[in-house]
Amino acid sequence: MYILISNMSGYIGITDYEWFHFHKNKKHREVIFWRKSSRPVNLREGVYFFFLVKGYRLIEGYGITDEVSSKPITELWEQYKEKLGAETLEELCEKLGKSENETIGYYKLKEVTYLEGGIDLQNTGINFSPAIVSGKTISYEETRKLLETSGDKNKLKIIKEPLEPKQRKIYYPRQTHVSENNLESIVAERLDDIEPGLRLIKRQYSIPPVGRIDLYCKDKNGDLVVIELKKFRAKDYSIMDQITKYMGWIKENEAKPGQEVRGIIIVAQKNERLEYASKVVQNLQVKTFSLLIE
Repeated sequence: MYILISNMSGYIGITDYEWFHFHKNKKHREVIFWRKSSRPVNLREGVYFFFLVKGYRLIEGYGITDEVSSKPITELWEQYKEKLGAETLEELCEKLGKSENETIGYYKLKEVTYLEGGIDLQNTGINFSPAIVSGKTISYEETRKLLETSGDKNKLKIIKEPLEPKQRKIYYPRQTHVSENNLESIVAERLDDIEPGLRLIKRQYSIPPVGRIDLYCKDKNGDLVVIELKKFRAKDYSIMDQITKYMGWIKENEAKPGQEVRGIIIVAQKNERLEYASKVVQNLQVKTFSLLIE
């Protein structure tokens, strides 16, 4: 069973604290909300985009979608520069964990408004699960409620009811584990949920003749971290063999003196056999990362 959205007029997007306050301090009225994935959510123009800032779970502002697309990072920087939320191209690439020639998805938002004090979603009655990864579309009435709460109900005249999207958007069932095809992208965007301070260095890092690392990271202490996602049909010994080879190669070829190399295996559901096997390998952990998509 799928949920078909046919009356969407708003979107609540989970927003990075530093990105948001960079724009707030500069009083930007036009901003570029980027995604590390090359594909943005299929929103249409004219949709209210509310910023749900990480860490506080408060809606601290909103804008209106003016453009939804994907472009190479360098092209976006040449066009919008600090409207992307960074002072330099190098800083932006570091935040994204990508090279400047890679492509990202983005929303160009206009008429950005910053709310003092923010809006606590718990006080609005809007259902927004903590398990949501990127964001959630909301109805006309929910959009109206947020605008009225913000004190900007006069802007409702911009919204035309009913709103019909250019394409019907299909969401996953309300109770389903995310597929592994999407898990890598989700984990790459939510590394803080795996471990605070974890930062992406490279994704799908090829190290011939050993193989290809799913996510190659650095932790808050400056140590190197190899992350592997376990395929649903993969054998336990196969993933253990893979990650220990990767850890050994990184230790030998990239780690500096005194720099530790750790490994993390991400599984979609608890795997006791894998957890027991990992206990005899130094600096190796098994973590579960499953989500409900709304």
